[in-house]
Amino acid sequence: MYVIIVGAGKVGWNLARELLEKGHEVTLIKNNRERYLTVEQELEHNVQYGDASELWVLDRAGIQRADLVIAVTGEPSARSSSMISSRSWGRSSRWTRP
Repeated sequence: MYVIIVGAGKVGWNLARELLEKGHEVTLIKNNRERYLTVEQELEHNVQYGDASELWVLDRAGIQRADLVIAVTGEPSARSSSMISSRSWGRSSRWTRP
């Protein structure tokens, strides 16, 4: 299963680890450069730098082939945009933070 996770805080990073350990393909999207570089040291090519509220970032992450999109970011615009985009592609999505 291919999963895109928007947000690389504790929840997103740990979720990515769990899914990768279980053999799933994962792309984590983070727009904070410092956090992105920290996460990239461990997850390498499984993390992308960018603002998930931008459609081109989701497209680059492969939203058209994603089985699931999970938004765990605290940023409302990124949550909303990623969920709307995933639904427009007919993908299952989960909104996990208020």
